[in-house]
Amino acid sequence: MKCPTCGENTPDAWERLIAQLKAPDDAPATEAIVRLTISSASVYELSAPGQPHPHRISFDQMYCANAECRQLVIRGHDTYTVYGSDRSPSETTDTWLVHPRHASRPLDPLVLEDAPGLASDYAEAAALLDVSYRMSAVISRRILADLLERYAGMTDYGLAERVDKFIADEHRPSDLRQHLHYLREIADFVAHTQTNDQFERIEIDQEEAEWTLTIIERLFDYFIVSPAAAKRLREGMDAKLEAAGRKPIKPLALEEDG
Repeated sequence: MKCPTCGENTPDAWERLIAQLKAPDDAPATEAIVRLTISSASVYELSAPGQPHPHRISFDQMYCANAECRQLVIRGHDTYTVYGSDRSPSETTDTWLVHPRHASRPLDPLVLEDAPGLASDYAEAAALLDVSYRMSAVISRRILADLLERYAGMTDYGLAERVDKFIADEHRPSDLRQHLHYLREIADFVAHTQTNDQFERIEIDQEEAEWTLTIIERLFDYFIVSPAAAKRLREGMDAKLEAAGRKPIKPLALEEDG
């Protein structure tokens, strides 16, 4: 997982967060009061009148393994019963970030400089990940479509078509093509509309939403950060050649053709 404080990868080391709560002695015993009970495993059950199935709330904690961070991370989990179209019950669990309040996924300053609008959208998608991962995924897909249009020249109407063309281009890095292939297979890109800013509900899980952000980070590096770093490296060499009185190196024809 990525640490929500430093943004670096850290191993999952979750442990159940143990807490003790005691209801006030003078709490009125009325049916309007939401009942809170705690099991020995620190699972909190919230039930209210007219609701046959309680919400079971639990928390876990871990510390970032990076020596320069070591910050506390706390997650909350809400397990409850939902009913399908045939009224059959099934359990679902929502997970959210409790501490820190919002995840931080730092971007290279070159991205902020070259694509401030996309960087701002990315920051919003990252902040929404633990609040509404579906909304985060909607914004992430819009970023993905805009990246492929702006930096890969793919102006096809839909995100699915742009992803297909990127995957089919054998000149693109194989790892990025594989990542997008997997994302295409598990994601319903039809839910993404490029022609407007309507926030459409899409079926997605939190892990997929987070993985989409990670792929966007890889694309930022491919389209913006790595080319800029390579350009600085060549410019540094040109400066050394000029200082030594040598002729500059002529770029390859392929680079001149763009």
